[in-house]
Amino acid sequence: MTTPAEDEVQARVREVVGAVLGVGPAAIRPDDDLFDQLGYDSLAVVQVLEKVEQIFGVEVPGECLVVEQFHSVESIAALVLRIRSSSAAGPRCDSR
Repeated sequence: MTTPAEDEVQARVREVVGAVLGVGPAAIRPDDDLFDQLGYDSLAVVQVLEKVEQIFGVEVPGECLVVEQFHSVESIAALVLRIRSSSAAGPRCDSR
């Protein structure tokens, strides 16, 4: 189960992904593999990354720019939440 904050971030990420891919947000489930199911590619990742950074006011560090961080709405939202709550030591890029 997700928290309201997680739900809100996932909803916004879903909107961004839908806009970039030209798909209605309702057609995207949080756990859909965007690469396998929706035609997501590296250009789409860059477009989503730019919009996510702008909307949420975060900067995704270079070490976090790996496919695993961007394969689903769930993983992108989790990355945003980790960056938002990271300590001075820096964000954790892994989901552990």
